[in-house]
Formats: sequence, C-alpha cells, structure tokens
Amino acid sequence: VAAGLRRALERRGFDVATATGIVDGFAMLRNVLPSVLMANIGRNQIAGTDLCAILRGTPGFRTLPIFLYGPNGIELEE
Repeated sequence: VAAGLRRALERRGFDVATATGIVDGFAMLRNVLPSVLMANIGRNQIAGTDLCAILRGTPGFRTLPIFLYGPNGIELEE
C-alpha cells in the first residue's frame, strides 16, 4: 500500500518522505512539518488512536490531517 500511495502522490507533484518505523517517523517530524501524515497502523508498532493522541497533544500538529491505513483500508482521523 505504502509504495503505491507514494508513487501516486509523487506523480501528482507532491513531495513524499517515508519513515521506516515509528521511532524514525517521530524523528522526522522534529525537522519537517508535513501537510498530511499517512501512517501504516497494520505494523502494530503503535495503535492508531495512540498515534493520533500524541500528535494532537503536540503543538504544530493539532490540526494535521492524519490518514491511517492498514489491512482494512484507509481511515481519516478528524
């Protein structure tokens, strides 16, 4: 799923950064303020609700659109 999403977004002119896991992802967020965050919750590194709660409690990320995807498709956290 991630590779397909990446290709589709890049073809449409978006810049895409990919993290290899939750630790890498949080490290990247210290240096980049994304327009949207997409997270694979099927990898069981962190629950999607926990990820959203952490980001919503972090200044600068309270209104960040978050798309969670996994084996059951894509969900939008509002």
